[in-house]
Amino acid sequence: MSHCGQSGVYEAVSSGTPVVTIPLFGDQRPNAAILLYREVGVDLDFKTATKETVLAALNAIVNDTR
Repeated sequence: MSHCGQSGVYEAVSSGTPVVTIPLFGDQRPNAAILLYREVGVDLDFKTATKETVLAALNAIVNDTR
């Protein structure tokens, strides 16, 4: 899980590490979009996230067979 700061995004993209993105402000939304575009991220909205949506996002990452 990441707020999608620039350094974390570079690390995730370069290593192919899947990330549950929870951007908060500033450049984090465009950074999260990079992860989604590269298909190494699942997006969550911190304002509407619930226990169920967090669990679903984590399951999507863990159970991805790519």
